[in-house]
Amino acid sequence: MPEAEEAKADLRKRWRRWATTARIWHRRIGLLVAVLVAVLAITGLLLNHSDRLGLDRTNIVTGWVVDWYGLTPVEDPVHFRAGEHWVSWIDGAVYANGKRVGEAGGTARGAVAFDSLVAMATSEAVIVFTSDGELVERLGAAFLPGAIARVGTAASKDRIIIRTPEGQYASDSDLLAWSPFGDEVVWSQTGTPTKAVLERQLAAYRGQGLPLSRVLLDLHSGRLFGSAGAAVMDAAAILLLVLVATGIVNWAGFRKRRR
Repeated sequence: MPEAEEAKADLRKRWRRWATTARIWHRRIGLLVAVLVAVLAITGLLLNHSDRLGLDRTNIVTGWVVDWYGLTPVEDPVHFRAGEHWVSWIDGAVYANGKRVGEAGGTARGAVAFDSLVAMATSEAVIVFTSDGELVERLGAAFLPGAIARVGTAASKDRIIIRTPEGQYASDSDLLAWSPFGDEVVWSQTGTPTKAVLERQLAAYRGQGLPLSRVLLDLHSGRLFGSAGAAVMDAAAILLLVLVATGIVNWAGFRKRRR
């Protein structure tokens, strides 16, 4: 009998140690995952009512989230004043008056207003469009007399003038032919638009932005922070299971003590 009593006492001591350890880890793990569980719960509730809250119809177009998703220019935008219009070259595309006009490879050389139209030139192409941003013509290298170093207009502002390594050339009225030009030229210069104009150009670059529902879904899954964020959320799910297990152990220990 004494041996049996000792065995029971030893078992009770072990159980108390296990229960104590379980309570300690239960508290530690609970504190660790509390924030993640709150994020999961809040984002889950919001996503469940996405249609009612209009999350798919709400777009994020500015702020650190847009930067985080890479919806910001890789290179610094270049801006030109063309008559009454601001023209921007952003990551290989032309934007005018808050509208995307078209793509243009090479290096930005300038923008000019001529004969009721606007033209943006890079070293490899000339993009011609209306004041409303509607594309009229795109002249590639095959339709130019050489690589463009500068772009401007004649004093009368009725023709485009480009400077190439071979000399200066003026376009005809139909932009089909180029002829040598030696008269005075008003060359395009870079400029700094107002904050409002810059925001319009960047808004055109970003398009519709990011639906709020997508950001919340990526936050819910952890993908907002890449593969590491998803791993953290997976770990949080595993830790929740550990909380359940340690909670059961604590509950069993509590009932045992009451007995």
